[in-house]
Amino acid sequence: MKASLDIQSIRKECCVCESMEHQQVISFDDVPVFLGCSTKKRDEDIFVSYKALQCIRCGLITTDANLDELSYAELHSEAIGGIWLRHHDTFAAFCMRKMAYLLKQPSVLEIGPSSNPIVRRIQCEFDSVCYCDMLTELPFALIHNEVYVQARFPEHMDSNRFEIIIASHVFEHADNLNKFLKGALDRLEKNGSVLISIPNFQYWIENKYWNAITPEHNNYPMEEHLRYLAQLCRVEIEIEYFENHSVFAHFKKTEWTDRPFIIFNPSAAEKILLQWVESLQHSIELAENALISAAQKHHFDAVLLAGASHLSQYPILMSHQITQRVTNVIDNSDYKNGKRLYGTKVIVKEFEIIADYIQPAVVIFASPYQNEMSKQVKALNPRAIVLTC
Repeated sequence: MKASLDIQSIRKECCVCESMEHQQVISFDDVPVFLGCSTKKRDEDIFVSYKALQCIRCGLITTDANLDELSYAELHSEAIGGIWLRHHDTFAAFCMRKMAYLLKQPSVLEIGPSSNPIVRRIQCEFDSVCYCDMLTELPFALIHNEVYVQARFPEHMDSNRFEIIIASHVFEHADNLNKFLKGALDRLEKNGSVLISIPNFQYWIENKYWNAITPEHNNYPMEEHLRYLAQLCRVEIEIEYFENHSVFAHFKKTEWTDRPFIIFNPSAAEKILLQWVESLQHSIELAENALISAAQKHHFDAVLLAGASHLSQYPILMSHQITQRVTNVIDNSDYKNGKRLYGTKVIVKEFEIIADYIQPAVVIFASPYQNEMSKQVKALNPRAIVLTC
């Protein structure tokens, strides 16, 4: 796997501002298409090459990975851990507050619930609940007023109407942000609301998180893009931030008055994107050197990488030295335990395995979950050598 600067002009329509002028910034070669684990043979793994582009006018970062629907259906994330649990509860409370104006039990559509439907965390009675996802089978059982539609929103879903539409960490997977939002708004009853949560991409990229740019995210909207889309669709928008992790947005159909359009700052997005790709190799070198230095000072009996996703896949595939040293990848997911990390030959173990070693070295690459995982490692084995890179 390789990620490198590859700057050239590209003509492609922006799904926010409709400009045709783009700049290709990064080339990614031989990237694993799935972020998780597999029970299949390693030679069945799929790798893709793709580009990261940036709109010259509005600064929106996009990728051209173009994963097919089967690939999206396989991209099942359990979204577990302390930060995710706080996110789910906080976003549910955000949704509850924004629904307070409704005078009756609403019908709700949740797009992409994965294994953690937000609807079930909202302290409210619903008239009906529809889940829309591309999973062949939902990883939870439906109850009396719930139905499931296997479809890719909005293209393959019927035109039923709802008072509330919820999408948590789904919007960024859409092929076209404008089309997705309009598809949601078109399915709303009068005065209905669309409530979304997306990664805080500006913070993630600025802070050089390894999972900031990946093949399953087609678009990387920031606050100004959300506000521009709201103006384009002539709806009100309210935005709140959850820690440095996510951005919550409430799009509401209401009386509209014209106002000046958002002024973009594309150069700021370009700067952080360039710094992000340059940081990847620096982070790899930091990890390699840290392992060498730690081996000279300590007699650790295992090298573990934390996070059975891009956080381990990419470093393993980009560094021969890390590949040679790693014992296992550790993750909090019961679903991933004992399986092979996709794209590699490394087996995933539960975090608790740390306690079985005398003094393991645990490498944790930059992500929103780095501090949380570091604390968990030390709680399980105070003698563990934690290397944050």
